[in-house]
Amino acid sequence: MAVLFVVSACSAMRPALGPSADWQERRNRLSELSSWQFRGRIAVRYQSRGEQGNLSWRQTGAQSTIQISGPLGTGAYQILWQPGSVTVINRDGEQQLSYSGPDAAEQFLYDQLGWSFPASSTRYWLLGTLDPRYQGREIFDANGRLTGLEQNGWTVSYQRFIGKGDLLLPGKLGIEKANARLRLAIDSWDF
Repeated sequence: MAVLFVVSACSAMRPALGPSADWQERRNRLSELSSWQFRGRIAVRYQSRGEQGNLSWRQTGAQSTIQISGPLGTGAYQILWQPGSVTVINRDGEQQLSYSGPDAAEQFLYDQLGWSFPASSTRYWLLGTLDPRYQGREIFDANGRLTGLEQNGWTVSYQRFIGKGDLLLPGKLGIEKANARLRLAIDSWDF
């Protein structure tokens, strides 16, 4: 009996080798999710410069509609993003900027923020999944729950999850590389 207790105690303390069955099922369900939306707050820091604001992100298939307001957006604007193009609309409904090409989102962010950010991978990371186009690594805690991702030199850390129906979605996360950091606090998810 004492041997059984010691063996089970040691196995409970051992770090997880991979995701629990629940997280594998979650990954499969999220890969099938084509439309979703969240609302929250964003903070961006690059070198010694920092900005923050409110953020709403709606994903419908390959198209993203992102609304930013507050200091980060120096007012309010909407970003319409689909593969190959990004259009920025100001609060008066006028087109302010337009980018086209395979890296349109990344170019837009570089021009606006002064640093490169993997925009096209972010839509996957927001859900707590790897971008399927690239190799990456999922990081799990001892209970088999996702705590982070590593992909293309970026580290994504998940500090909190929110239950939506029977799914757990990120509620607080950070995306970092070298001296660039993005933090999100998500208030609500819809799909």
